[in-house]
Parts: sequence; structure tokens; C-alpha cells
Amino acid sequence: MIGNNNKILESPLNSGNCPWSYGTFAHETSCTRYWQCWNGTGTLQQCPYSLLYNEKIHSCDWPQNVPDCQKHPICNENPNGSVTIDNSCDRYWLCVGGYPRLQRCPAGLAFSIELSKCELDYLVPGWFVYPFICLWVKRMFFFVVVLIPKPK
Repeated sequence: MIGNNNKILESPLNSGNCPWSYGTFAHETSCTRYWQCWNGTGTLQQCPYSLLYNEKIHSCDWPQNVPDCQKHPICNENPNGSVTIDNSCDRYWLCVGGYPRLQRCPAGLAFSIELSKCELDYLVPGWFVYPFICLWVKRMFFFVVVLIPKPK
């Protein structure tokens, strides 16, 4: 690293995942990960909320600001739509410009594949017959038990 007087402040490293002793550096294969280097030791970090690592600003950034990264294959068919997540009633991917962002439906709603949006859970076709135990089953049981009047 070169300082204000053009003097070398730090020598580049030739080993490991840190090209320099200190700083943040792009991961070799992942756009969502980066290396945080301290004293030549790299710690793998993950960008939050579907952000991508931007080498220009040495920080996580919105996908549209990181054009060098490839778009995610989950969004190939619909780069600006919704994609279901297997084994999930209320979570789905929202693709924005080909980059997925994890979303969750509010309580009492389930993601409708047909409508590509969150809908009242009991109106979503097949929400009860998924091949796994869904949280909606527990909610429905609760509502049935609560709505049955007490015997007199």
C-alpha cells in the first residue's frame, strides 16, 4: 500500500487469501462473500440481504452497482419475478434484475405459485398437502380449537 508521499507503507502478500495484510478483498469464486484481512490472516465474510461484494468500494453493495458479478441462475427464467423455495410455505425469492432477494410472507399468508405473491394461506392451492409438516398446519389447528364453542 502506498501512502501520501509515495512511500510504501505495506508490502503485498503472496500467499493465502489476503493480497495485503489489512483490508477487505473479493472472494475468488463468490460474489456474495469476501475476505476480511487483519495482519495477513483472512476471515471469510458473507454479504447480508442478497448484497454483493463491490471491489471498487471494498464493501457490500446492491447488485445493480456490481456489474462484474454474474446473475444468479435461479432468476434465469424470470429476472424480475418471484421464485418459490422448496419446502417453504411463506418464503420465496424475489428476483430484481436477475439477482435473488430472500422474502417472507407476513403471518397468516403463504406464497402462491400461481399468483406469484403472498395470499391468505387457506386460499393457496395445495398449501396443506406439501410433503413436509408446514407451520400453517399448526396455525390451522389453533384456529379450529379456538373457534369451537365450549359445551354448556
